[in-house]
Amino acid sequence: MRYQLAIQSIKARATLLLLLLFSLNHSIAVAQEAIVGPPITPQELILLDDATLHDVAFVGKEIGYAVGNRGCIRKTTDGGQTWKFLPTPVACNWESVVFLTDKIGWVAGGVVAVDGRTTQGCILATRDGGATWQIQAPVGLGYLKHLQFFDLNKGVVCGESTSNNPSGIWQTADGGKSWTGVVHPQQYRWLGGHFAEPNSGVLVGENGQVALLGGNRLFVDPSLNLGSKSVADVTIDDNAKGWLVGDGGLIRFSPGGASWQDPATEIPESLRRIFDFRTVASRGERVWIAGHPGSSILLSEDAGQSWNVAINPSSAPLNAITFVDDDTGYAVGELGTIVKTTDGGRSWNLSAGGIRRLALLQYSAVPEEVSLSLTARYSGHHGYRTGVIAMCKTEGAEIGEYVSAPLRLEAAQQHAGGNISSIRWTLPLDLPEIRKHQPELITRWNRATDGQLSEYVLTHMVRDIRTYRPTVLVIDSPESHDHAGLLIQQAVENAVRLAADVTAMPDLQSQTMLAPWKVSRLVLRNRAGQGGDLVLDNNDYLTGLQQSVRSAASPSYRLIQPGLVTGPLFESYSISKQTPIPQNLRLNDFFTGIVLGPGSDARRAMITLEGDDAKGEAIARRQRNQAAFLKRDMHNEMKAGQTIAQLNDFIAGMTPQQATVQLYEVANEYRKNHDWDFFESVLMKIVEDFPAQPLAATAAVDLIQLWGSQEMRALRLEGRQATKVRQQVDQNKLRNDLNNIRPASGEFAEESPSPIVPAFIETEADAAISPGSQNDQSNWNTTWTQRAISLYQFLQKNHPNTASTAEVQFPIASLLRAQGATRPANELYGNYLVGDDLGENQIRNPRLAIAELEFWLQSQSGFAPGNFSICHFTEAAPRLDAELTEDCWKTAAELRLTSTLGNPQVMNATPEETPIVLCSFDDTYFYIAASCPRREGLPENLPTKGERHYDADLSGYDRLQFAIDVDRDYFSSCVFEVDQRGLTQDRCGDDPTWNPEWYVACDGDQSHWRVEIAIPRSQLETSGPSEQDPVWSVAITRILPAQGIQSWSGQKQEELQLGSYGWLQLKK
Repeated sequence: MRYQLAIQSIKARATLLLLLLFSLNHSIAVAQEAIVGPPITPQELILLDDATLHDVAFVGKEIGYAVGNRGCIRKTTDGGQTWKFLPTPVACNWESVVFLTDKIGWVAGGVVAVDGRTTQGCILATRDGGATWQIQAPVGLGYLKHLQFFDLNKGVVCGESTSNNPSGIWQTADGGKSWTGVVHPQQYRWLGGHFAEPNSGVLVGENGQVALLGGNRLFVDPSLNLGSKSVADVTIDDNAKGWLVGDGGLIRFSPGGASWQDPATEIPESLRRIFDFRTVASRGERVWIAGHPGSSILLSEDAGQSWNVAINPSSAPLNAITFVDDDTGYAVGELGTIVKTTDGGRSWNLSAGGIRRLALLQYSAVPEEVSLSLTARYSGHHGYRTGVIAMCKTEGAEIGEYVSAPLRLEAAQQHAGGNISSIRWTLPLDLPEIRKHQPELITRWNRATDGQLSEYVLTHMVRDIRTYRPTVLVIDSPESHDHAGLLIQQAVENAVRLAADVTAMPDLQSQTMLAPWKVSRLVLRNRAGQGGDLVLDNNDYLTGLQQSVRSAASPSYRLIQPGLVTGPLFESYSISKQTPIPQNLRLNDFFTGIVLGPGSDARRAMITLEGDDAKGEAIARRQRNQAAFLKRDMHNEMKAGQTIAQLNDFIAGMTPQQATVQLYEVANEYRKNHDWDFFESVLMKIVEDFPAQPLAATAAVDLIQLWGSQEMRALRLEGRQATKVRQQVDQNKLRNDLNNIRPASGEFAEESPSPIVPAFIETEADAAISPGSQNDQSNWNTTWTQRAISLYQFLQKNHPNTASTAEVQFPIASLLRAQGATRPANELYGNYLVGDDLGENQIRNPRLAIAELEFWLQSQSGFAPGNFSICHFTEAAPRLDAELTEDCWKTAAELRLTSTLGNPQVMNATPEETPIVLCSFDDTYFYIAASCPRREGLPENLPTKGERHYDADLSGYDRLQFAIDVDRDYFSSCVFEVDQRGLTQDRCGDDPTWNPEWYVACDGDQSHWRVEIAIPRSQLETSGPSEQDPVWSVAITRILPAQGIQSWSGQKQEELQLGSYGWLQLKK
């Protein structure tokens, strides 16, 4: 028998949404005609049956709708006795549902792009009770978490913010045919909301965010100090009394909907430690609260004066709760669970979903380390129900360039066929290198758990095990320097023992009815290497999914590790001594000797398929051989070059999805080896041969950033060998092409009058052209500019969501600005200007700050927005002795680094305890000087004398990082680092092999260490002499291992992000 899921079919329906965006009008993608969804196949029914449900709504006592992942919409017409699945034209994850009548309603949700960079929101509208649907999916609508309609026309949604609408809130006045974003300069990720009308309500979200929307203005409540807890849900009644709930047993009450306070009686500390609440409902004095675990539902019948715990037959966490009247209510949650009460929430019974559990639960330290190959193998192929939990939170309060980690992990687990995913909120891994420093790590975690680290972690792990009741539990066996991983491993091993102990943690059993559970098999993943009891080959062919493990898991790995194409070739596992196996048992997989039949509580049903798939198996064998070749031989220059000529052979017989994954894997090997010409060639093949594939958009972004970066251009031109045929730029053609994309009536032309091709003509040359010649460099620079602009137009036409992102538009704007095409560049920057009445001190999102600065530079009237400073010319070059006594430093502006992330000692540092950086320049060099006060707890090493080597290991040492982006594309820069010993690192973009010529003097004593640096301007301004008084975007950051970050430009993590930069103007 084979297990065949409908994963590919559901993915195809999710892709339909994206295809609609490509084929319909770019400004809004709406199918006005009512569409009947394709019939649901038996295979799809199996997958939908245990899909996580996110919301439920009823119209009267009999008719109700429940919505969830994989496009799941369920309907009952008999008060929950039976539920049927409704076919839909697209298979988004549905997060919210509202019905005004038994016929008229909407559902909202979204999808995450394959590279994890963007989301697309989607809304379906029905006028016949779900028999047919209209698709409403405007470009620029983010992943939606909450939806409300007030009549046939007026509605509001909220969720994941987008580049063009940082607020994450949209309103409609025409029944959803068009949506307008609420203007706000900061970015938010909303998880829930409750609105009295479209422009008035309360919103809740990640990192304790609670905001009030009034008169289309958003006011964030500064009085709530909820830390890293997410606020999951909020409800407001007709009398403006409100309740909100969230992580860590969070419950707050508002008597008027504006201010929040503890309820009259708080729930016991033991319950707060156990629960992460996800949903709340209220009617009059009655309040119902549910979440994780789902085995208990809280009930107050006197507005929070007292609390009772009602027992639920299923322990699966609950995501939404609603009441039809004072007695009848429904709650929905994970594993397809639907429960019902008819006595006001005092008792609950199953309505759908059964008593289900997980066959396999996997713990990891962070989402990036989850093995999604296990999910694809055991859930996607064999049908075992699986879950993944990442114990540590790596994201800070500032929203970066990618979709939120919980959303990406959920999408990744779902793509691979799995059931549940979660990122715990209690254990931050936000400080630089903190995983390597055990004392600081334990201090950080203790602070995050109010000094109850052991109690919190063990309680949550035992809760998870007793909630999900896994047969097999997988944890990492980390390397010796990974103290976070080691602590988590130790905690899981203890939790497995305690979860099975009937005397341990009595509160879990008495207050939540979570009975003890014994894990049958505890498995350790060997992160340090192979060996152990079982080695899983991820090139194994999965007959149920008709592809290899690596191919099946590939989309999932791209979601959680942007830039990664596929997972590991092999994974090694050992069985823990806590759960020994019989000596005569030979392991073939995790479930050898364990009987979990299809259709059981921990495994989906099976569909019998006839025949075999010889072609698919042959492709899988070829992929295995190709993967081994790429790993073994791509460092060989000759074989790397031969691979380019054999790309068609590499992908022969593959599906477009398989082919693009295979090609991207080849491209990534070239990237690792810094073979940029070969990297470029493979990406161009993906775009040209498979333009509709999602990876074509990812390839186009990579190419635009490669071609648009002045820094990467210089790296490639250095040593480039010109061919016998000179490629000369056709300047007339380039001008015509630039004119083609100049906006007409304020918008870019949808298509160029003629196809755009690289702007060069071929002429014979008598001899090889010197790569250093100015003429040759100019030819290539102009050609790369033209290619980047052509690719941008490709994205506009084929992948408009990707084309609208800052990571595409800022590099293109930089190229246009350099060509003198100011108007189209301004059109791109103008996409990120929100509001015209922002106060000088109001916090802006990074895209807005960049756009404001770029517009200000054109007039330079009034005060400069953001971190802007003048760098003065010096007639006398400083002597590099790290004494900082030269005249140029006396007149230089002080760039004071402030603490942006850290422990309390770092965050409370006085100005005297933060570094000062000074900058100057002359016609030949750019000069930097810095003085850094020493910090207790860091190494005391004084600067070393003697010869330096390129790219020393700076980890563990106090260091300064200078990132200089001369062309202001905001996605690539020249990075120079120097530590307290005077040792250095440098890189160009993401290429660490770049070894520029620069000079460093370092000195210090017991109180400070100081540096003076001289960087030849020729290493930075590689395209020749710059314009007068150039402006560079610059990030200046001090990295304090395991302590924090101090920055002039607002950087909040070790890796550079869009919000990391300030600006220096070199004024002569």
